[in-house]
Amino acid sequence: MHRVLLVADAGALVSGLRSIYVQVPSQPRHQKSADLELDALIALAISIPWAASDFPLEIWRRERPDFLIRAGGREIGVEHTEAVSQNIAHELALRAEGHGPGSYVAVRRPSRFNEPTLSRKEILESIHHPRQFPSMGHEIERCWVQAMVGFAGRKTASAKKDGYQAYAENWLLIYDRWRPSCGDYDIALPQLTHALGEGNTWDTFSAVYIVGKRAVVEVTSSEAVLIHDKAELLGGIQ
Repeated sequence: MHRVLLVADAGALVSGLRSIYVQVPSQPRHQKSADLELDALIALAISIPWAASDFPLEIWRRERPDFLIRAGGREIGVEHTEAVSQNIAHELALRAEGHGPGSYVAVRRPSRFNEPTLSRKEILESIHHPRQFPSMGHEIERCWVQAMVGFAGRKTASAKKDGYQAYAENWLLIYDRWRPSCGDYDIALPQLTHALGEGNTWDTFSAVYIVGKRAVVEVTSSEAVLIHDKAELLGGIQ
């Protein structure tokens, strides 16, 4: 376990987070897991309305959970997971290699959690001969909710295994790279709150934070709220 950040007060938080910020490359093959984890944590750390009593604030990198936040007298374990469709990740990697047109509009059926893995041949076929699918109501939001719940379920089960250290507070941090991304949070968030409540997420985690392309979402056992616009957050860091 090693410390990556120590700030004395709220006034030093932004500059402290800026000092550990690493630009994540756009090409998947150049991305490192550690940088993705830190990118998500920085977006989370700057979105939380920390109280004066939460300082000094420390962030430690560790294993199971991935981070420990010491905030005043609080200890918060933060477990990270990346929500991504392996088929979409494979498609993006193939496009980065030069397959398909340089610019394109992705009109695809929303990915589904635990969908069958496509072969390289099948993905190349979809790249060079794309099909259009009709819009199905709020299918994008439903599939996004199912994915977030699915990844939360995996981490909840993992946290129950030997070797995971629970703290007084335990947060799950989901780095949302699901595609298509959530289109309408007003529709999706009530569904997400209900779906997580039907599982056993809250037996392990007191809060779930979702850092997406556009926003940071906080989910508790009672509600899911959009707490910040990500572009505004990172504008103060980059």
